[in-house]
Amino acid sequence: MIYHLGLLGFPLSHSISPSIHLAALRSTGLVGDYKLYPLQKGSSFEYLLTRMRKGEIHGLNVTIPHKQSMLSHVDLLSHTVRMTGAVNTLLMREGQLVGDNTDVAGFMTDLHEKIGGTVSRRKALVLGAGGAARAVVIGLLSTGWHVVVSARQSFQARQLVEQLKPWSREGYLQSVYLDPIDLNAEIDQCDLLVNATSAGMASQLLIDPLPLAIDLPNDLVLYDLIYNPQETLLMQRFRKEGKLAYNGLGMLIEQAARSFELWTGLPVSREELWKAVGNLR
Repeated sequence: MIYHLGLLGFPLSHSISPSIHLAALRSTGLVGDYKLYPLQKGSSFEYLLTRMRKGEIHGLNVTIPHKQSMLSHVDLLSHTVRMTGAVNTLLMREGQLVGDNTDVAGFMTDLHEKIGGTVSRRKALVLGAGGAARAVVIGLLSTGWHVVVSARQSFQARQLVEQLKPWSREGYLQSVYLDPIDLNAEIDQCDLLVNATSAGMASQLLIDPLPLAIDLPNDLVLYDLIYNPQETLLMQRFRKEGKLAYNGLGMLIEQAARSFELWTGLPVSREELWKAVGNLR
């Protein structure tokens, strides 16, 4: 069998997903390809779903701007998708098109590998209120973290908190304004800061999502979901103060591996996938 896999989204010109999935194919002894399908918001992707139903495409990853719009185009949604409201993986199962999401597990697996049991308070400040932030918050809540959400648009942070209250224990999820007075009061009690915004990406290199007036606690760890560039302005800020800071490449590797395992049913060597992106580590 030849596996035909791919990625739907826009823009995709700098995606490293093909390198990761081709490495997964090689490491499992499978034959196949992984193609990019760059479709802008509003473009029809029905032809790709038709090809999946016909067995011409065996698996698709989905990224912005289609992760939410895909919800109404599949036959079944996984429990994780129903929580996150976003699809990042498409597969066929018993003749039905299934939407799944590997972002939550991808983030939590890599976070555990990075910080393990080194934190004590298990309180996190999450910057952002979009789809990525939603996956991060759900993952943290599911393992007992106390989560504080902050975003430039404060109403979006409040909205996210209200939407996710059913998955949180009372008092373990709240929002806070993105200003130094409120943030300093919260961050002083945090073990972890997660940047789930686009601030710091290649197109926003000089943007720091955290106000400069914020005092960083000595034991605060940063996990920045961005992996291009390898080191964001915020990561540089942490490392200059001798603090631990990680980018999101490990999350990408893990969520890609889990998607591949859903498509093929075969376990993937993470070591081989890391080799495929070795120059980005």
